[in-house]
Amino acid sequence: MEILQEVKQLDDEYFAIVGKNKPVAKKTFYIDGGCSNNSQKDISRRKMVSVVCDEAGNVIYDISNEGGSNNIAELIALQYALLWATTHKLDDIKIITDSKNTIAWYNSTKINRKINDYARTSQIKKEIDLLEANIGKIEIEWRGREDNKAGHYIKNKYNL
Repeated sequence: MEILQEVKQLDDEYFAIVGKNKPVAKKTFYIDGGCSNNSQKDISRRKMVSVVCDEAGNVIYDISNEGGSNNIAELIALQYALLWATTHKLDDIKIITDSKNTIAWYNSTKINRKINDYARTSQIKKEIDLLEANIGKIEIEWRGREDNKAGHYIKNKYNL
């Protein structure tokens, strides 16, 4: 329930910027994630940021979490894009990411155990699978960071 309250608050902030028009039938999301102190062996000393932007580059979500890695932050951004699409009952979405790893995890049925936070990543993947079931068509596309609006935001705001 906590995540739904967070989504509601972030939705209110997003719609205050772009207006209260009903979302279009097909929506494109740009997602990216980053992690400070990513080279730290102690995961608790890391801080992740996960960002979801719309087609115009407006930030829908800017979420900070402790621990993790760049890859986990990207996966969380994907989770939030799907959560937004589910909450707003979208049937056809496109997600643009600069992470080939996120695309591989999304298309996979399971997460490899040789990652730095298997339990957390596995839980996020399960939540993504549940959200995905509520959306008709999901297209996920790789583009380099220079073409990723969420990546530009993270670089400018967090220098990641």
